[in-house]
Amino acid sequence: MIVRCSDLSVLGVNAALRELACTLGWQVPGSLQGVLDPALEPEAARSPQPVRLRLPDGTEAGPEFLLLPLRDGHCLLLAEPDHPARGRHLPSEACGLMAFARTLPEFMFIVDRQGEVLYAFGTCRLARIDDPLQAVGRSVFDILPGAAGEIVCEVLRTPPGPGKEIRHAIDVPREDGEPCTVECRAFPVEPCCSEQHWDGLVAFITRDITEIRRRDEELRQERALLNNVLQHSSDGIVAVDTEGHLVLYNQAVIRLLGNAPDPDLPLPEWSRWFRLRDGETQQPFNGRNDPFLGQDDSDQPRLLAQVDEQGRVQRYLQLRRRPMRDQDGAVIGTVFTLVDVTSWREAEERIQLMAFYDALTNLPNRRLFLDRLTQTLAHACRHDVPGALMFLDLDNFKQINDTLGHAVG
Repeated sequence: MIVRCSDLSVLGVNAALRELACTLGWQVPGSLQGVLDPALEPEAARSPQPVRLRLPDGTEAGPEFLLLPLRDGHCLLLAEPDHPARGRHLPSEACGLMAFARTLPEFMFIVDRQGEVLYAFGTCRLARIDDPLQAVGRSVFDILPGAAGEIVCEVLRTPPGPGKEIRHAIDVPREDGEPCTVECRAFPVEPCCSEQHWDGLVAFITRDITEIRRRDEELRQERALLNNVLQHSSDGIVAVDTEGHLVLYNQAVIRLLGNAPDPDLPLPEWSRWFRLRDGETQQPFNGRNDPFLGQDDSDQPRLLAQVDEQGRVQRYLQLRRRPMRDQDGAVIGTVFTLVDVTSWREAEERIQLMAFYDALTNLPNRRLFLDRLTQTLAHACRHDVPGALMFLDLDNFKQINDTLGHAVG
């Protein structure tokens, strides 16, 4: 450190001193005013002498220096190279790693290549440590149980690279004999300044993840149950997000539509891709009446007809759509349900045929005649237009049916 004697300003600091200061948790001052012992007069020094810099609060910190007077009103302060902590390269108490460690709810310790614990934070039920100072200075292999110690040994043999992390889950018994799972994370201690080198130091964070594992397993079983129900449903279920991107579908969708939905297929193209038309008119959908589009949540069913390449109806499907909402009620997507109603539709057509057509001749019966007559009279009255009714009497028509058959009749 080069200091101007007139005002005790620090004019220069080399990289080695900055590294040592960071290692010791000592901040290099910009001026020695109020830091250097007032009894010491650098400009009056005639021979090298040891001095110790002090923090403003009066506590001593940092390395010892040798003061060497220079010409032109300057002096040189040399840090003693044999400071006891110099060779260990411990992380500074003021560095970001230490601040991070003090906020952790887990147990964290920093070890050297031989496994000696240099720093410890928090408590560790696994190692029966209530005070982290109980771990400092001890070998980590004496602190942690066998399996955990083996993991630490393996990490120290092959430590993670810069910016990397190694995770292990270890099953060990608790004090009460109950099994528990402990997660051990290891990462290299990286310098908090470019001049510092903490070669070989590794930080470990351990925590009891038994409860987390238990909840994860419960969640996995719940998801498996829900997925099992979803895949065994006879109704097709499709979910999309608010942008129309496919979220999930079940196997029934493939059975009903003939193909699995393509995640890259835009929602407006679904009707054309799966050859779906209006179930009443068999006309293709356009953008305005497409059942997969729109924002309504009326849950009104839509009848769809799936046709082949020649336009022949293959099956009838009933489509319902409902919005998906999160716990706050915000819409996060849409769920479509598809039900095969082909049998229902065919039964309805048979009922219509039986109600309005003669079963023997397949000709319109009296009920259909009265229904059409009522509609025609209502239409004539509503629109004030005339209508006509023609009655034809076919002589000997019964003989034609009896002798030549109803087909000829």
